[in-house]
Amino acid sequence: MNFVASANTTSTPAATMVVTLPSHSEGDVIILSFVHNYNSAVQVLTAVSEGYTELASLAISGLGHQASIWYKKAGASEVNPTATYSASSQIIACTAASYTGVDDTVQIDVGPSLWTTEDPGDTTVIAPSVTTTLDGAMLVTVATADDNDVFTQPSGMTLVDNLEFNSMTIASAYELISTAGTTGDKTWTFAQTTDEITAVSFALRPAVDGGLTLVVPSIESLEAFGTPNIRRAQEVLTVESIQSLEA
Repeated sequence: MNFVASANTTSTPAATMVVTLPSHSEGDVIILSFVHNYNSAVQVLTAVSEGYTELASLAISGLGHQASIWYKKAGASEVNPTATYSASSQIIACTAASYTGVDDTVQIDVGPSLWTTEDPGDTTVIAPSVTTTLDGAMLVTVATADDNDVFTQPSGMTLVDNLEFNSMTIASAYELISTAGTTGDKTWTFAQTTDEITAVSFALRPAVDGGLTLVVPSIESLEAFGTPNIRRAQEVLTVESIQSLEA
């Protein structure tokens, strides 16, 4: 599995935003990570057109900070989706990323266990550990902040983007997990203290090769063709007989 590309989109106050997609091919998975600030009651991202599915969301009442993650397996021809919020006057930012080599049927190997938030004054936030089920899963973490500045990605991870816009920041990073199991907590570091920093982790499921299945004919059917070196007592094929079958 591999990271392919990323793209960023921002919007002045509005109830909707058309998201710019990154470069991708059919079968790739596209991840959309949103952050927005609001001024009063919690206002959430209610839908992303073109068949995107919400993976996780976070809304912090009183601080005006909301984030969510959506995903989709790309079809043969994708158009830029529209994100719709529950109220107008939203200042929105989105970082989008595409990954190849993801399973066709089940794209998410393990979803977020918790979206962590840290109190004002902290500069680090932990994206909690998840437990992958297959070798070669892709761990993805997303971090947000209620201010403009730079995130440093967790050790061992590759930064996708650090998008700063209108007093908010969103960043994402990835790491290929070669052996299935617990990934361990991943710590993001923000360059300054702010009202809120948050982080979350999930993993993409790798495509699994179906492999080849050797169908061994019955002893009787092989004998009908005079296949040599068949041991009836053990009902096994010798190397010579397999080679003759391949011929």
